Amino acid sequence: MIVSWVREYEAFETLTWTATGQVFYILAPALIALCVVNTASVKQLDFYVLILLARYALYFVLAFSSDLNLSNVWAISWSSSSSPFESSFAHDLLIIEAYFVFRNRKLLALISAAMTMLSLKRASFLLAPALIVGSRWLRSEKPASRRYLYALAVIGVASPFMVMYAYSPGFVEYVSDRFGIDMNTLTTGRLEIYQVVTGILPETTGFGSLNQMLLSFVDSQFGTQWNSLLHNDTLRVYLEVGIIGFAAYMCALVYLGRSSRIASVLITYTVFVLITSRLITHTSYWVVLFLVIALVERWIYERKVADHHEGSEIDHELQQR
Repeated sequence: MIVSWVREYEAFETLTWTATGQVFYILAPALIALCVVNTASVKQLDFYVLILLARYALYFVLAFSSDLNLSNVWAISWSSSSSPFESSFAHDLLIIEAYFVFRNRKLLALISAAMTMLSLKRASFLLAPALIVGSRWLRSEKPASRRYLYALAVIGVASPFMVMYAYSPGFVEYVSDRFGIDMNTLTTGRLEIYQVVTGILPETTGFGSLNQMLLSFVDSQFGTQWNSLLHNDTLRVYLEVGIIGFAAYMCALVYLGRSSRIASVLITYTVFVLITSRLITHTSYWVVLFLVIALVERWIYERKVADHHEGSEIDHELQQR
């Protein structure tokens, strides 16, 4: 945000507060998670996630009540990324599933997984059953591997450069000639959007500014707002705030995955979606992600306290004997 303020002031000699508004998408969910995890009793922890699941279930019923039949379920296609029930809430539901997997609440985990797959986002569609299969490993309270997190941070920081290389004319031409693959079709229009972005890049003025300008440019030039947002969030943030600001953002995000295996899996998924799509402005996702990670850390802490208390009682009993 500080980098953005500097860039805004250099461009306009005043602050537009664009970056401040964008930070809200991350700061507000983090504050919600902190308030809940530090005020709720142990008995209430599962209840908060149950409320979230009920909220998404209600949305699902209200939004797709007329489409809920077997023929539409069989119409779901992963290869073409199409579903009558498609929704960005697939990301949120995957996080909720992960929480119930960690808590060993099998029925709730299966319900969350089913809703995730019906909502169809390709990565979440594949990961939802994988969480069920690997549930025993994911319930471990062991902290995530430091080497793995370091590697994830490196990949995350390098991702804008990898994406720009994949969008470069030389690579696009090579893939087309060698494999007959149209990169713009493969990336569902992301290449074309990036080419538009490179034409207006000098005008960006900090965090959150690029998509605003891109939206305005596409509307003025083509009279449409369809496909007018850059669908590569890590690339977007890098272009807006530079390598230092982006690296700080990515490393802080990866740091959240340190507490447990389930947290590291969720952060890995988050980084993947940030690289390949848009997620920063999907506020409900960050509310669910931060809350679930905070609740998992709370459960791990409570279990350690309980184990320590039980061990102390046993030691006291042995000393009495």
